[in-house]
Amino acid sequence: MNNRVDLTFTQCKQITTNIENGNDSGFESLREFVEAINNQPDFMSGSMGIDSIREIKSILCGGCAGNAHPSVFYHEASRHMAEHGDDVLEYIEGVYGEIPQPKKGISWGELSSFYLTLAIETWCIQFGEILDGVDWD
Repeated sequence: MNNRVDLTFTQCKQITTNIENGNDSGFESLREFVEAINNQPDFMSGSMGIDSIREIKSILCGGCAGNAHPSVFYHEASRHMAEHGDDVLEYIEGVYGEIPQPKKGISWGELSSFYLTLAIETWCIQFGEILDGVDWD
């Protein structure tokens, strides 16, 4: 089951204002934004999912490592990639047109974390523009 992001009233107002002011986010309504943010890819299930605006903004500011997202922990990433690795790589290739190569000489845990964090950070990027100026909580 995927996580659900709940918004405060203030966040809804701020997002609506961003949409009305014609930002370049691609979202045309609050409803469209809410559907997108709650339609997380299957590989973002359970502990890998996003459940708050704070978490998205934190990942946008400092990446998964700065947010201490579970995807940066090699054991968690390896376990999760064993189940969802194909979906993660397919998502990355769909966005970038190719699968980026990690640095040479890294362990399986580092490799799992590299691709999983890349996918999660990439998913968060689509919300950066619309969340500009939106309260974290």
